[in-house]
Amino acid sequence: MAASTAPPTPRGVHRWARLCVAVAVVVATFGVVLSTGIGGADTSQLISNLGLCAAAASAALACLFRAAALRGRVRAGWALLGLGVLSWGAGQGCAVWLETFTGSVPLPSQADIGYLGMILLTSAGLLVLPVATQTLANRARSVLDGLMVAVSLVLIAWFVVIEPLIKAGGDSVLALYLSLAYPLGDIVMVTIVVYMLALQRRRGRDFAHLALVAAGIVAFAASDIGYAYLNLTGAYASGSGTDIG
Repeated sequence: MAASTAPPTPRGVHRWARLCVAVAVVVATFGVVLSTGIGGADTSQLISNLGLCAAAASAALACLFRAAALRGRVRAGWALLGLGVLSWGAGQGCAVWLETFTGSVPLPSQADIGYLGMILLTSAGLLVLPVATQTLANRARSVLDGLMVAVSLVLIAWFVVIEPLIKAGGDSVLALYLSLAYPLGDIVMVTIVVYMLALQRRRGRDFAHLALVAAGIVAFAASDIGYAYLNLTGAYASGSGTDIG
């Protein structure tokens, strides 16, 4: 049974608009608190820890509810996206627990299982989402676009994060590999989503829903790379401005 393609009703559009405004207000408040340090470092840390876990849980539920209303590959794609965000939320929850009860989050730790799970599941979800059959020329152009994005991101990540990480080494080989896996995983996710946006544009289809997912992944990747850099220099603390992404 195919998923419904009926346009949303005015009531549905208004409900969606109200939800967008509510989310924007929450995110803006979260950003103001973390960027200004209102209430002190302990307050920022508490709000960051609770906010990140709540954001991951709500995003995961949104994706899974979306998947439940669909069929086929589209359903599988949204389900994998939801499970990916849920995996990251589980990792974040584990990190908060470790930070609260042990005073630190070691690398590696149990939290890394959830964080890495997001990269794998989210990438798989994006790849599972169906795309139209293309001509050989369009397929070649799409692949070229993706490679250009990937190369550009790798160069940026190399000078900002990867090369300093390799030079600094780490407490162990596993810790170094994990530190490198995060920026490289972010590059993979951003490349895939840019590639899919290019496909949607060439098909002349509305890609607003995918654009929102893309914006979220880009914000996540930027903050993740910022976190890796600050962590490398010893300047990162839970509740810092990079958590806004």
